[in-house]
Amino acid sequence: MLDTYNLLARHLREGLPQLAWIDLDKGQLTDPRPHHSLVSPALLINMGTVSWEELGQNTQIGSATITLKLAFVLASETHADDPNLTDSVAQLELAERLHRRAITSLVLTQRTATLTQVVGSYYVIEQAYLAQLTAGQLPGYLTVPVTLATHLTKPNTSL
Repeated sequence: MLDTYNLLARHLREGLPQLAWIDLDKGQLTDPRPHHSLVSPALLINMGTVSWEELGQNTQIGSATITLKLAFVLASETHADDPNLTDSVAQLELAERLHRRAITSLVLTQRTATLTQVVGSYYVIEQAYLAQLTAGQLPGYLTVPVTLATHLTKPNTSL
C-alpha cells in the first residue's frame, strides 16, 4: 500500500500544484488535536480496506475503495451576492480538476461517490474511487533488456 500511496500522491501533486498539503487520512479532520494543522487546500487520501486475491507465486491482486478528501478552511456563509461565492466556485473547480487528474492515475479506475460536508472548521469534498492494486510480480509481465541496433536506419528494407 505504500507504493500505491506514493504513486497516487506523486501523480496528483504533479498535476495539481495548487494543493498545499497531501497526506494519508489519519483523522486530521475529525480530531485535529494529535495532528499538525492542515494547510488549505489539503488533500487527504484514505486507503480504505483492500480485498486481496491470491494469484500464486507470491502475487496478489486487490480491490479497494480509495477516498480523496479535498479540505478547505471554512469560509463565512456564501450566497449569490457574497464575494466569497467565487471562492466556493473555485473550490468546486479544483475538485473537478482533482477528479480529472485522479482517473488518469494507474491506480484509480472509476469514481463511485461524491460527498460535500462541513467537518469542524473545514469544507470537505470527498470523492470515492474503485482501485486495483497489485502485490508481487504479475504473471506474464517480464523485464526484458533491449539493445537497439543504431546502425540500422531502415530495418525493414533490404540493403
